[in-house]
Amino acid sequence: MTEGLDLTPRQERIAELYYVSNSVNFKDGPFRFSVHQDNPSLPLSPNKLHYPKDNEPGAEYLPELFSLIGDEFFEICETQDPPIRPRLIAGLPEGALPLADELAKHYDEYPKNLLRFRKVEKDGFSIFLPPEEAEYEEGDETLQIDDHTSAGRNAKLFRHALKRLKLRVPNLLSVVEREQGGVANMAADGARLLAIFTVSQLLDYGAETGHIIKEQADEAKAYNATNQFEIGYHVIPIDNTVTLLEKMRNDPLAVASCEFEGSDFLADIVFAAPEGVWHNREARIVAYCGQHLIKGEGWEGCIPLFDQTHGYWSEREGYEPLFSSRDDLDHYEEVLAKIYA
Repeated sequence: MTEGLDLTPRQERIAELYYVSNSVNFKDGPFRFSVHQDNPSLPLSPNKLHYPKDNEPGAEYLPELFSLIGDEFFEICETQDPPIRPRLIAGLPEGALPLADELAKHYDEYPKNLLRFRKVEKDGFSIFLPPEEAEYEEGDETLQIDDHTSAGRNAKLFRHALKRLKLRVPNLLSVVEREQGGVANMAADGARLLAIFTVSQLLDYGAETGHIIKEQADEAKAYNATNQFEIGYHVIPIDNTVTLLEKMRNDPLAVASCEFEGSDFLADIVFAAPEGVWHNREARIVAYCGQHLIKGEGWEGCIPLFDQTHGYWSEREGYEPLFSSRDDLDHYEEVLAKIYA
């Protein structure tokens, strides 16, 4: 064991494989993360954690690395009080899918205990689509798997995709916790984040064993300490500077606020404007009762999900909602995925 590092022999081997597989990258930086999609002015990171593709140098180490991660995840589950014994295991696409598979192999139900989601991306907007054929029931405890967790942006988006299937998702396992707010953000969302090690431990191992120099480790740790990200439920401000699509990239449960007069206003669809006028064709921000509309400039490009105003918006304004029933809203991501395809 490496002296001074609080790592078990298996954790040290995992750390070693991270470096020899080129999964720790300082050479091609600085790097952008998913959080930069919503906050482009944030400083870029000096390092990146990313597994090589099949045809890239270092990929030959991945089978051993993934197998050891699965073993370590299983030990984490079994050593909790009470032990974590999930009915289902779901890896965040794409990077965590092989990790979820390795963990799932430790259970007799494998491979039926795997939920393999598909990720659709367009202009920075991520949609997670469930498998077409899978065996699960409402209330099944599902263990969410991630590879590297910074603020937990994608982890939170994926968690809510699981919850829309009415699954319970109390825990998230990650290989590396990057110490940038992920633990607190997931806790605020109702989930416990457990990791094999922190990024500081991984960096310290690299400096101790000569894979990186101490100055690189110190720079990366200073960046993580300085750049703490909070991913929460956002209320869109009443101004003309942010589109709902931009907010949706950060939080699928974004809502807009708008001041308007009259207690008899029954429309679920609210148009926000700087002046606080709900009926404003120049408004860029639209909300549907906590659900979503995609909107560009003015009303052009607006996609109502569901109209609870007895046809007001479809008959008077000519906007045909995507759904005829409120119950159909549970499937809005699948519909949006087809629109983006």
